[in-house]
Amino acid sequence: MDAFVSASREEAFGLAVVEALAAGLPVLHSACPAIDDLPAGQSPGARRIGGDAGELTAALQQQRQQMRTEGDVRRFSPPPVVSHYDIARSSERLMEVYAHALASTTTPSTKGACQ
Repeated sequence: MDAFVSASREEAFGLAVVEALAAGLPVLHSACPAIDDLPAGQSPGARRIGGDAGELTAALQQQRQQMRTEGDVRRFSPPPVVSHYDIARSSERLMEVYAHALASTTTPSTKGACQ
């Protein structure tokens, strides 16, 4: 694959886009909250496009021309956005939530209990 396109106008997260970036593919996307919610520069190789078919066609033609000019398929290093959603990082954060939840629980009070 030379490029990845996600033309969906509505996405809950955009995991396929993140996976394409992790594979080093240039990405054209209409909606991807996983990327859109991060600071600029976190996802080089990804370009947001409108949902219009004409804009998508033009972006694909531009991508094709760029590949012809560079002479080969361009692959990117995985950008910082990929590590933001890395499974090891996600599981570490989840364990922190559990640790916090366990630390904040209190033992039930026996005050006023029948003996």
